[in-house]
Amino acid sequence: MSEIHDCQQDIDALKNEIFILGKKYDALTEEIEKYSKDSEEPQSEKDGSQLIVPPEFERLFDEFPTLKSALSQNYTSDVSIFEDKSDNNSPEKDSKSFPKRRKKQLPHNIPEYEWVLRTQGKMEHQMFDDDVADLIDTDILSSPSKRRRIANSTATQNLEEKAQLENIYRMFGISAFPVVDPGDLALNNGQTEAVDKMLGIRIEIFNETTRNFESPHYLILKRNPKNESWELFKHTVPIYLNVEHIFDSTNPGGFIVNDTDVYIFATKVYRKLLQVFQRVSFFKELEKAGRIKDLEADLCANAVSFKTLGGIKVLLRMRGGEIIACAINQINRKWEAALLGPMKTLIGKLEDMNEELA
Repeated sequence: MSEIHDCQQDIDALKNEIFILGKKYDALTEEIEKYSKDSEEPQSEKDGSQLIVPPEFERLFDEFPTLKSALSQNYTSDVSIFEDKSDNNSPEKDSKSFPKRRKKQLPHNIPEYEWVLRTQGKMEHQMFDDDVADLIDTDILSSPSKRRRIANSTATQNLEEKAQLENIYRMFGISAFPVVDPGDLALNNGQTEAVDKMLGIRIEIFNETTRNFESPHYLILKRNPKNESWELFKHTVPIYLNVEHIFDSTNPGGFIVNDTDVYIFATKVYRKLLQVFQRVSFFKELEKAGRIKDLEADLCANAVSFKTLGGIKVLLRMRGGEIIACAINQINRKWEAALLGPMKTLIGKLEDMNEELA
């Protein structure tokens, strides 16, 4: 409220000052009109124009004769009263013709916006207070290099936006992109086209522990020109997942002809890779946390062996996220059956087994 009150006081003071200046203006206007009527011999200037001077301004005009001449001059030409006509070769005159000379030297193939920037005059502004005007950079208005740098930064920003959009698609784990084999390029009516269309599939698994994506796996599909179906061309998926079998079993007859079939195939591969990653990372985290030791597993973690903290060796057979078989040495059979089931319940079961056998 105090700030509003202060502002209102400032407004009232300004209004009062405007009113006082208006009074002074009216008084001076009346005085000038009075002298205009009473004057018998108006002063004449060289160009024939008349300037009626009140007595209080005569001393001012005596000190500044140029001001008097400017006020009494009849502006019938475009020549400025402040222009120095004594020297035709003065720098001021040369500077006015400089943009024309520079315009003639410009290359003919420059962009229009750069031509405008190079040929326009110096641009100034009085939009800011003198205390901050020097801090405002206006060179961009007349500098082609800075304008070009801004344009390049805009192009970079557009690329960054497209990269961010691509990253959003990749966050879902399955993304597709076009692929062109240089060997498939051919000329068609003077234009280069790809004879056989190819499609790339990127599969990425998110690691919840490190909060990063693992190294991606790629699948390259190539369209068969005879029946317009997709064929598995190349891939980087580990061989133990048998991607060829997954591809053939996606659709009866092994033909993948539309986007839905491609997505189903990619989803199956993604789930297989996710299951392997979850199994491997699960047992590695158990070993890292000190719950098990001497961990051994095959590449896809279908067969896993480790020792408990009590030194008991456990053999597990995995399928997906389930423990389907278990073998334990040196104890009774009940714990072999107890450890079966979802993989995530293994931690609590191992704790119970260690407490009982301790």
